[in-house]
Amino acid sequence: MLRDRLFSRFGAPRGFTLVELLVVIAIIGILAGIVLASLGSTRQRGAVAGVAANLATMRTSAAIFSSSAGYSYDGFCVSTANNGGDRHLDAAKNAAGISAATVIDGIGAAGQATCNDGVGGFATEVPLGNLVSPSGQFWCVDYNGYSGTTSASTLTSAADYTCN
Repeated sequence: MLRDRLFSRFGAPRGFTLVELLVVIAIIGILAGIVLASLGSTRQRGAVAGVAANLATMRTSAAIFSSSAGYSYDGFCVSTANNGGDRHLDAAKNAAGISAATVIDGIGAAGQATCNDGVGGFATEVPLGNLVSPSGQFWCVDYNGYSGTTSASTLTSAADYTCN
C-alpha cells in the first residue's frame, strides 16, 4: 500500500504536483513578509534606543562639565572637550537620522536638534521623526534628571532648561 503511494504505476518515483509546489512557495512568501515587517520595527526601536543612550550619556557629561566649571552649564552645548555636549548630541542626531544643524540656545522645532545651556541648567531634545508613532515626538533630557519622550518640542525659549 505504501509502496503504491510512493511509486507510480510504472515504478518511477512520483514527484510533487505543481499546485503543491505553489502552495509551499506561497506559504514561504507569507512567512518572509512577516519576518521582514518585524525587522523594520526592530530597527526603529533600536534607533530610538540609540538616541536615548547618547542623550543619557550627555546628561552625565553635563554633570561632570558643571562640577568642573563652578557648577555652571554655560557653554556645555558647544564644548568639544571629553565632557562636552557637542559629540554626544551629534551621535544622537546620527541615530535619529537628522542631518540639519543643531540649534544652540534657541527654540526647538521638528527636524532639528536643540541644546540650551546657561548658568542655571541645560536641556537638549532630538526629534524622533518617523521612528515612533505618532510622529512629532522628541527625546529630551535636562539637568533635573528628566530623560524621556515628549509629544512636542518643550524648549520654547533660549532660556528654557527643562523638558516638561
